[in-house]
Amino acid sequence: MTLLSTEEFVNVGWDSAGVTTGPVTVPLVLAMGLGFGNALGSTEGFGILAAASICPIVAVLTLGLYVQFKVKREDRRMARQLAQQGEIV
Repeated sequence: MTLLSTEEFVNVGWDSAGVTTGPVTVPLVLAMGLGFGNALGSTEGFGILAAASICPIVAVLTLGLYVQFKVKREDRRMARQLAQQGEIV
């Protein structure tokens, strides 16, 4: 997804992973992961911290791809409309 997104969304996306390493977030996410692990019979729940770190990255990069798609679709629609009106040769 990083290769497909624009630089702006890549920068924001990878910086957004820092929200999961704050002094309040880490203990909460780890406690939640351990609670889920105990409820499911797993010995550890630390994978949830990795998942919590990846989610903001994936969300921002997905938004970037969606915005690119919408802009390209609008550009194609506008070009077709102008071509039908005879403004583009």
